[in-house]
Amino acid sequence: NEGSPSSEAHFILADEFGKYMHTAFIPEGQTVPHPDTHPVTTSFWNGFPRQFWNDPETYPYIDYADIHHYARSGEVNLLANVYTPNDFYDAALFSTKLSTALHERSPEMPVVRGEIGFLDEAIDLFAANGTNGVWLHNLIWSGINAGGLSELYWTGAPTRDHIIGPAHDHRLMYRTFANFMQAVPLNNGRYADAAPTSSTPDLRAWGQMDATAEQAHLWIQNANHTWGNIAQGRPIPPVDGQIAIAGFTPEKSYTVTWWDPYQPDAAQQIIRSEQVTTDEDGVIRLEIRGLEGDTAVQIGP
Repeated sequence: NEGSPSSEAHFILADEFGKYMHTAFIPEGQTVPHPDTHPVTTSFWNGFPRQFWNDPETYPYIDYADIHHYARSGEVNLLANVYTPNDFYDAALFSTKLSTALHERSPEMPVVRGEIGFLDEAIDLFAANGTNGVWLHNLIWSGINAGGLSELYWTGAPTRDHIIGPAHDHRLMYRTFANFMQAVPLNNGRYADAAPTSSTPDLRAWGQMDATAEQAHLWIQNANHTWGNIAQGRPIPPVDGQIAIAGFTPEKSYTVTWWDPYQPDAAQQIIRSEQVTTDEDGVIRLEIRGLEGDTAVQIGP
């Protein structure tokens, strides 16, 4: 854990540990997967050493990549090629930017930000629940993006009271996303960026699509509904617009199911279902009216 990003010795030891975990518990001659085979990774105190993560031939026993990185107000540190200082105030963009960058330049393996936390030098609004958990809600739901980055929020000091505090408990926010993704077969290997487009910069969307099964899922957000805008008391007007997704069969009807991303009870989470027909180019257009925060949709035949 948290080795030197330039230490070849750490690379070798991590891979040897992986070899042990993948082979030591498997009896000779066993051909079925062993139930005690655990995914193996390591971490570094800084950076993302691609000479390690991008070399599966030299380090074949590493299963997924890991990066530790905290968001600090007013600075971007070593990820200046990914972030701008203002990204600190937009949790969804903060997650999606790194997810996209690592997906484009990383190995064909999952990537986990094994430690993430928001550190504000002025006042800890997260511990004080200054935005009622909007930062966490947006961080979780932005994980729907096609980059595939998984975020593990650090719950020790100094961010111990961010998710659970004396007067707040935001753990149910994870359930809303889990309910939505429960039946989505992401592990079938066919999902790719749905590449949704918006008719206005005030409306944004991320998601993935299985073109073979003609299924897609999206998170659609009022782009101004960020924890930073809420904390600073800025007005966030409802937004109207249209989200378009290409790649479907032309002039065919699809079922669009709208979900409430704030409702933890799966039985009450589906708002409505409707039939939407693609145009002659196979594009589905979703009409958005008066969106104050965000919504989620699933699309299928």
